[in-house]
Amino acid sequence: MDFIYGSYQALKGDKGTSQSVTATVDKLCDRIQTATLLEDRRASVLSLKSLARDEHSEVGNKGIPILIHVLKKDRMDVDIVNAAIETLTILCSCEDVPKNAKQSSTIPALGFGYLHWFAKDPKNVTLLLDMLEEVDFYVRFNTIQLLSVLLENMTVPLQEAVLTSPLGVSRLMDLLDDRREMIRN
Repeated sequence: MDFIYGSYQALKGDKGTSQSVTATVDKLCDRIQTATLLEDRRASVLSLKSLARDEHSEVGNKGIPILIHVLKKDRMDVDIVNAAIETLTILCSCEDVPKNAKQSSTIPALGFGYLHWFAKDPKNVTLLLDMLEEVDFYVRFNTIQLLSVLLENMTVPLQEAVLTSPLGVSRLMDLLDDRREMIRN
């Protein structure tokens, strides 16, 4: 409980003044990059995920490169990988516009821009295909959701990245052997 209260106090700022969204996102991104404890990075990624729904542009502009780095660096921790993939899916989504989000008319354009930025590097798609190797249901499910968003909006770059990846097609075919129906479909 002290950890949560300490994190809240750190984000709250000095003398009870509330921080701006930009300062909060900057602090969370810095904490993800510099924290030595996995729990601190995980809490920061979860905080970014909760901010991503309402503050799409702030989190997307600063968070996407950091979230990709988290997928590369903390690959062994299922919880942080799942949270990072969910956050990327929220940021890259071009359809889901929250009713209370600021600048809701620009969110689909931002999502498409983030998708374009994400898909322009085939290593990012290869990283997602590598995540399909994970046995955890939620990691696989959320990875498939992000790949589906990429497929709907960036078909050609995704297809090229899958075909150039050494195990891309075989990893996608392995999904058909999964015993869980939600993964197969």
